[in-house]
Amino acid sequence: MRSIWVSSYTFNNLSPIDFEELCRDLLQKELNVMFESFTEGKDGGIDFRCSSSSGDETILQCKRFTKSTYSSLLTELKKELKSVKKLNPNRYILMTSFGLTPANEVEILNMFHPYIQKSEDVYGKNDINNLIGRHGEIEKKHYKLWIESSNILEKFIHKDVVNRSTFKFDEIKEKLKIFVMSENYNDAVEILNEYHYCIIAGNPGVGKSTLADVLSYHYVREEFEFCYVLQNISEALKMFEDGKKQIFYFDDFLGANFLEDGLERNEETDFISFLRKIK
Repeated sequence: MRSIWVSSYTFNNLSPIDFEELCRDLLQKELNVMFESFTEGKDGGIDFRCSSSSGDETILQCKRFTKSTYSSLLTELKKELKSVKKLNPNRYILMTSFGLTPANEVEILNMFHPYIQKSEDVYGKNDINNLIGRHGEIEKKHYKLWIESSNILEKFIHKDVVNRSTFKFDEIKEKLKIFVMSENYNDAVEILNEYHYCIIAGNPGVGKSTLADVLSYHYVREEFEFCYVLQNISEALKMFEDGKKQIFYFDDFLGANFLEDGLERNEETDFISFLRKIK
């Protein structure tokens, strides 16, 4: 399961060494292993190395490419292949800042057979961003990432909304175990895909919250960032980022308080502006 907070770094502002160290730290955390590091210079096809107790050797190679093409990446990898054959590792893992398609990953897998054992051992830009989302402590450690993105600062400034969203999503995953699919779910997905918002209304106990929970889970799987809004529209306005894939869950936003008092004038204006923006 991917993180509810999706990173979108390009890594353009990192030096090759910075990028290598980021990849090493992410993979050490993900695989729960320790990679050997080496001094700067010609690496002979090795950026980092890990040996198991049985003697199996894993090599990690990191390639930072900025404003380049896939053909340029392939040309560079063909040079690396000669070194890899000499080293003859049991496992070879490639991480690159270049964005890869599934077909790209398969082509690289076949090129490095049998050293790259599976397509999951080829990490493109999106895969690395996924790892960053999974391991926030690594993101905090590599502060040069922050120069490129306000992602970390936003999490600190709006920590209450971030934490509440995380806690809520944990609850949602538990509810999914007993969820029964209904026609309302498919209808709601169609409405959201077409209009970008959906108001779920009905009498108490008909499953409004459960439907909203499952819809949220659906979009997080599609790499949307989950934002749980409990108090007022200002929380959504703080977290909104134009062009970013986000799902906003307004819990009882038009519920008891709205029926009794309505929205404040400024809040009503903000709400209408918000709906217009996301459409």
